[in-house]
Amino acid sequence: MHLSRGSIAQTAMASVEAANQLRKAAAEAEVARRAAALAEEAIRAATPIARPVAAAVPSRFASMGIVGETSPGMTDLDAVLRRRRAV
Repeated sequence: MHLSRGSIAQTAMASVEAANQLRKAAAEAEVARRAAALAEEAIRAATPIARPVAAAVPSRFASMGIVGETSPGMTDLDAVLRRRRAV
C-alpha cells in the first residue's frame, strides 16, 4: 500500500507545498529585515542635527519699495491742473 500511486503523488505534493512554505517564510523574513533597516534609517534621518545659527546680515535691498516720510508735494489735484492749464 505504501507504493501506491496515490501515496507517491501525495508525498510529492506535500514536498512541493513544504518547499513553497519555506520560500514564503524566507521572503517574509527578508521583507521584515528590510523594513527594520528602513525604519532605522528613517529614525536616523529624522533626528535633527544641531547646527549653529548664523546671524543675518542686513541686506541693502531689504528696504526697497518702502517709501519713508515724504513731504506733501501734491495736496490738491485740481489746483495742480489749474496751474498747468494757466501756462
